Amino acid sequence: MRNATRHIIKKEAGFTLIEVMIAMAIFTVLVTIGIGSVLSAIRQHHVSEDNRTVIDNLNFLMEDMARNIRLGTNVHCMASGEPPLTFTADDDPVPPQDCALPTDAHNTIVLNDQSGNHLTYSISTGLGGAPSQVYKQRGGGAPMLVNPPEVEMDFARSGFTVRGSVPGDGAQPTVTIRLSGKVAYKSVNTTFSIENTVTLRNIDS
Repeated sequence: MRNATRHIIKKEAGFTLIEVMIAMAIFTVLVTIGIGSVLSAIRQHHVSEDNRTVIDNLNFLMEDMARNIRLGTNVHCMASGEPPLTFTADDDPVPPQDCALPTDAHNTIVLNDQSGNHLTYSISTGLGGAPSQVYKQRGGGAPMLVNPPEVEMDFARSGFTVRGSVPGDGAQPTVTIRLSGKVAYKSVNTTFSIENTVTLRNIDS
């Protein structure tokens, strides 16, 4: 009697072509979403770093203004629309003038710097749709833009307050600087508000 050998063929489980295509499609979608999120995060990081650089430049501007004012004398505060001061020489004494009300639009100060020459800081009104900016002028030279070009100053909230500038008033001269506005960079607006009060080294006479 012959023994018949039975070969049991087991059917091995596997993926069909449709299942493989569906898995690949899902994987592609997930990878695309992941790459998009990573690229978006990188872009946001770069924008954040650029905004931080602009803010650092603003802080440097504030420090430069504070240093020049601290070492200067004869601060004259002017409101928007007042006629500019006229001098015969670049080292003529500036007539001191307070502007103690922070609600007024005092956007310009003129002083004698450490060398005795005229130094002017002014915040423009942004006429003709142009953004308000901070300008610095030495003597009779041309005003120079000193804030980063990405900065738009809020003219209504920025300005100067001067107290104790008049000799003999019994108060030490102080200048409060207010810079407010926004940084407009790559369609991202970041608001800022910086304030600093500087006391002049010059002793009130």
